[in-house]
Amino acid sequence: MSAARLRTGLTLLGIIAGVMGVIVLAGFSHGTSNAFYERLAPMSGALSIAKKSTPGQQGGGPVMPLTEGDAAALADPEAAKNYHSVTAYRTGSAVLRDGEKEWTLGIVGVNGPYLMAENRTMQSGRMFTEQEERDRAKVIAVSTDVVEYFFNKDDNAAINSYIRIGRIPMKIVGVFKESGDDVVMPLSTARPLMAGNDMLNTIKMIASSPEQWDQAETDIKKVLDERHGIPKSKQRDYSISDMPTLVERVKHLMNVLAIAITVLAGICLLVGAVGIANMMLITVAHRTNEIGVRRAVGARRGAILKQFMLESTIIAGIGGIFGAIFGVAAVLISQRLLPRYLPDFPTPELSIPATIVAFGVSLLIGLVAGSYPALRACRLKPIDALRY
Repeated sequence: MSAARLRTGLTLLGIIAGVMGVIVLAGFSHGTSNAFYERLAPMSGALSIAKKSTPGQQGGGPVMPLTEGDAAALADPEAAKNYHSVTAYRTGSAVLRDGEKEWTLGIVGVNGPYLMAENRTMQSGRMFTEQEERDRAKVIAVSTDVVEYFFNKDDNAAINSYIRIGRIPMKIVGVFKESGDDVVMPLSTARPLMAGNDMLNTIKMIASSPEQWDQAETDIKKVLDERHGIPKSKQRDYSISDMPTLVERVKHLMNVLAIAITVLAGICLLVGAVGIANMMLITVAHRTNEIGVRRAVGARRGAILKQFMLESTIIAGIGGIFGAIFGVAAVLISQRLLPRYLPDFPTPELSIPATIVAFGVSLLIGLVAGSYPALRACRLKPIDALRY
């Protein structure tokens, strides 16, 4: 090993890269999965109602829009026994202006517990109040993208500042932490900006528990069927999203992603195994004469076998140790840097089982990859080896 330092070092790099790759990929896979589950878990009981773009089937009449009256009827305590947090949405677009800067963005008018419905929190400031919604206050909450564009990422400069939507000055009272709608305002404030009627794009609510999702859907259909005069289910002019099914689909996709990452990590280790096997085969070829001398003075085949297998295992073990150290360090450094520079990117999480498995597999690779070269070495006849 010391006589062929370059060859040994390159082989070590293969194992280090393989083990480090396993730990880093497992960390990012773990972090991505947990980030998705944390975001989707509170929404597993969410229901979202939207109008259909075409009439109902089998003789359905014209499509009736969702209205603020529908949202009020759904929020009635008599109807809302299996769900809560009814939030009405009206969406559109407008030009935001601040001095010479302008940006066309989507705007959302809401009436209800928007933060709960969207699972968002405030990074700075606050959300507008129910009183401000009743008073048609010209206040808005914005995303970090808006703050970055108009206020150079300075939340303090954005809060309580005014920005024009169209020609109307709006006061910024809060900045959202999570990504989502860029500009959110009270529904009563948004109404004049959007044709002035009481039509809605979406109504969202949350089932009291995931188990009550089906009953909550039944209650919603009962209220809306009566208000829209719908005699048959196939004539409904609205649709209810199936969030539990969506959550399950996302979980399935995350499982597929985890399997794909595991396969990729396995390929990384396989490359290291090929490197060790190749190096040991070259070593056997270069040291054939040495093997012949040892066999001639009485060394048994088992001693030759142990020598070469020990060498390959030591190389794999050293590579596994350094790979584990570098892999853990990469994950820990990413945990500190990513939230600062890439806040929307999922933060990796160190997986101790993956670290242990990666190191154990590196030792196993040393044994397996060194087995064939070691067998070739121990099977050489002394007279043939001495002639080499």
